[in-house]
Amino acid sequence: MAIKKGSIIQRRVKGLFGKVFVHTGIYIGNGRVIHFDGEGIFDKGEIREVSLEEFAGGEKIEVRRKPRDLRHANEIISKASSMKGQPRNYSFFNNNCQDFTKECYDV
Repeated sequence: MAIKKGSIIQRRVKGLFGKVFVHTGIYIGNGRVIHFDGEGIFDKGEIREVSLEEFAGGEKIEVRRKPRDLRHANEIISKASSMKGQPRNYSFFNNNCQDFTKECYDV
């Protein structure tokens, strides 16, 4: 599967009691992903760049949303890259990986 740069990608995450969630990230090309890595209900997290393989964690990768065009893709990647390495307070409810990817996508 060819993933377009700037796409929001996702994988399944198994939670408590068999509940399934999704973890999202921004595909930046060359097999690399920027994502908000945080755990628990309230925790410290960080915006990190990882390999697509590490992001997948053995799960199937799906494209959740593609960029509108090449310019939009570059803006998404630029936004995500500018946040790389930043620590953030993670909240399962309102400051999580999906909020991060939406913030990048809505540039």
